[in-house]
Amino acid sequence: MAEKKRFEDAKTPEELIEALESRALARHNTGSGGVKKYVCHYTKMSAISAILKSKKWYIGSPKTMNDGLELIHLEDAHVDNLFFASFCLDDSENIGMWSMYAQPWEDGVLLRIPVEKFKTWMKSGCKIFDADKKTKTTGTEIKGANLSFHAVAYTNSESKDTKETEVLTCGNAQNSHFSNSPETPELKGYIKDSAWAYENEYRIRVETVPNEKHDAVAIDIPTDVLDSFEYITGPRFDKNFIAVLRNTVGAKLNPKLKESLFTGRLKWIYCDSCHQRV
Repeated sequence: MAEKKRFEDAKTPEELIEALESRALARHNTGSGGVKKYVCHYTKMSAISAILKSKKWYIGSPKTMNDGLELIHLEDAHVDNLFFASFCLDDSENIGMWSMYAQPWEDGVLLRIPVEKFKTWMKSGCKIFDADKKTKTTGTEIKGANLSFHAVAYTNSESKDTKETEVLTCGNAQNSHFSNSPETPELKGYIKDSAWAYENEYRIRVETVPNEKHDAVAIDIPTDVLDSFEYITGPRFDKNFIAVLRNTVGAKLNPKLKESLFTGRLKWIYCDSCHQRV
């Protein structure tokens, strides 16, 4: 069996994809001093309720992604059978992530899954279903779909000087063996603009059979993974977290729960929906 290429050494799309998947599944379960590591997802209360009630994770189209560079190149590719769910690996809360992905402020929740449990989930052979991401409902099981979990690489291809070499980064690792990586068909969904590198993104990727059309998909979440979930309520969360879950999920839950470290520290927040500008 050939040795897997490191991210730094990958020279073909296949080698790069293999390296990104290997990095994701090789994440350490604990950090310095045995501190537990997490795969994190910034979201809102209604999504948490839907996940726990259905015991499924809903995954949407890449056409809803926020990286302009990625969208430009995805528009030229066949992506009707491609779906992403985004996560990050970070030892601390990120106020930028709260602002981008856990809105509105009063509903924001950070869901944390221990790395050990997350890796077990990804290797469990999850069933994949047709789904409606808006209503959080599922249909029939999709046969022949492929699920993977991988790190995202970031490129300077749009910001570099024309004479400069393209550099891909993933964490502290760098790779200079590619040119115009966002336009490489095999790398669709694996590459983002370097402006988003602060997110340290990891993705669940589902590919269904070509020419099948699905608006979204959903994957099963094993009970032991659900039970491992931990929650941090957002800086301006204004609900009784446990009461909401008991009302919507219909079970007596005792979740591992704490407040954001930014709670009480945000005195004023600018937002696009404000009627008055300063």
